[in-house]
Amino acid sequence: MLVRQPREALFFGAPLQLSLIPEAQVGLNFGLRLHDAKYLHFDFRIQVGPALFSLAMPEAPSLNPARTVRAKLMPDHAPLHLGSEHVIPEGRAGAGPTMPVDLGEIIPIVKTYSTYEQEMLDQIARGDVRFRMNGTHLKGLWRLSSLDRIHWSLRKLEDEYASRTQILRLDRSVKTGITLEDLKRRFTKA
Repeated sequence: MLVRQPREALFFGAPLQLSLIPEAQVGLNFGLRLHDAKYLHFDFRIQVGPALFSLAMPEAPSLNPARTVRAKLMPDHAPLHLGSEHVIPEGRAGAGPTMPVDLGEIIPIVKTYSTYEQEMLDQIARGDVRFRMNGTHLKGLWRLSSLDRIHWSLRKLEDEYASRTQILRLDRSVKTGITLEDLKRRFTKA
């Protein structure tokens, strides 16, 4: 079976590495998941390479730049479940229903490196991550900050998507529109 290779872009007659041009790169995948384990919380995950940088938040992100939402670093997760709706079985870590309430892409505000993954890794290591989100609900400029790389704060930055009055309603799957209760019922019947 023949596998077609993508056509190379040419610049002055020579092949061009598109990853070196920020405008030509594909954004990093992100997911915001509602998860009812020991307590109801949100999991915020950003795909960087073969793993998901994962944070747990006790409340939904706020569109109000004056509010920050606390987050705690969790172990990396596999990208396989970024957009899945499922119930983690009893006896396993994180047991309970979980579903995506927002999905999209993140574009780090490139300052030092030529690729989004390199820039994201560097910003995470420094504890100051600035990025643009393009999700179904979460859009625009955001900042994640941390002094110890374990406890983080997520804050909306001033832009056209910021709001001091709008509250995000993130209680349904962005993929199918079901609730956590619907998901529990679906998996208990199976």
